Amino acid sequence: MQIRWGLLALAGLLLAGCGILPETGTAEPSPDSQGEVPLETPSSEEAAAPSLETPSPLSAPDEPGVVRLTVWVAEDLSPAADSPGGETLASQLAAFGDMHPDIQVEVQAKSVSGRGSILDYLRTAPPVAPSVLPDVVLLNRETLIEAAREGLILPITAETLSAIEVDLYPAAVELGSVDDLPVGIPYLLEIQHNVYRESLFEDGPPLAYADLLPERPTELPAYVFPATATGGVNDDTLLGYLAAGGSLTNEEGIPAIDVAALAEVLTFYEEARENGVLNASVLQYETTTETWEAFRQGEAGLAAVSSMPYLAARDEVPDAGLASALTIDGEPLTLVTGWSWALVASDPERSAAASTLLAWLMEPVNHGTYAQSVGYLPSQSVALAVWGDDDPYVSFANRLLDAALLPPGPALDSTVGVAMQTAVEDVLLDRASAQEAATAAAVEINPGVE
Repeated sequence: MQIRWGLLALAGLLLAGCGILPETGTAEPSPDSQGEVPLETPSSEEAAAPSLETPSPLSAPDEPGVVRLTVWVAEDLSPAADSPGGETLASQLAAFGDMHPDIQVEVQAKSVSGRGSILDYLRTAPPVAPSVLPDVVLLNRETLIEAAREGLILPITAETLSAIEVDLYPAAVELGSVDDLPVGIPYLLEIQHNVYRESLFEDGPPLAYADLLPERPTELPAYVFPATATGGVNDDTLLGYLAAGGSLTNEEGIPAIDVAALAEVLTFYEEARENGVLNASVLQYETTTETWEAFRQGEAGLAAVSSMPYLAARDEVPDAGLASALTIDGEPLTLVTGWSWALVASDPERSAAASTLLAWLMEPVNHGTYAQSVGYLPSQSVALAVWGDDDPYVSFANRLLDAALLPPGPALDSTVGVAMQTAVEDVLLDRASAQEAATAAAVEINPGVE
């Protein structure tokens, strides 16, 4: 099922959206010539500069009838990046400039976190140098949450949301929302799944826990997943817990742990460890990039990965089959995260120009081509279809994206998630049985449980 937004009505949406920020100006770059898209990237010194007291050097006066838009993106996603993705986006922006000589776009690349990052500038610029603020910014999920809750970006009102004609995966709609308020236009997605060595699993991929626990476990290859997580629970455990019917809150919305659901996952880890399918060495992995590399090196026959590292090097491992994450019943389920376009410009003319730009970038061919070039999945199924029917990842990703969930927010992960992660480590290190570890986690979190 897809959620339809009317992108042709995005101008009306932007104009109708109630602003969080006071009206501000934007940086005014000097274009090379009318109709061209200057793609300027600040130097590393400029990107890290903490002071915003000096106005932007790009302050040429507006040309009559020309709107200049400033767009901020992460360095890896910049059109100036030395990568296929950079070339693709630069080409799309140049074509946009040819079609809309009255709108000139300057893209600035900034770091994702720390001093001089996108969020840092959004926070510090308004009181001292509002002219350096962007009109449009591309934010990851974590930054989108912070920017929305701090009032640094404009919301998208529910009244105008239904008018946008873009086919979004249901989970993508959630990705662009914070506290049930739409604040971003989902653009690039990343999902979790497994890969398996086809030569080792002749009967097909293991999907349910029972598929990996046969009578002759020594004939099975090792299973690896990023078992370590900082400040929360690892994705493998979270997916298994949710698939087993677990919830992260009780009926009153208070953080809570379902002992039975967590015990189901931990019992699988316990039995897999005892059978030699899984061992405590998985605690050395914290990212799917690491587990994908272990799989590529022949250190595992089944590995939990994510779409980005897999897509970047899938051609190098021709016998890597695709499978959804292991769960108790084998039904497909995944976690999704990614990047969304957010709006800062509150001026009606700039908002209308921003909507025209976003309509172009979200056009299915442009959207799908760019997402493929940077190793992400597009937020629209029609854009993913641009990759072609002969790509097996298209149907696989479509199936998972229709069963995708967002990870818990930082507040829940730092409470419920941390307790669950402790239980995982206790079982993998044989410090407690599955039932003991699950019960201990519930005692720590659940109200009134001792």
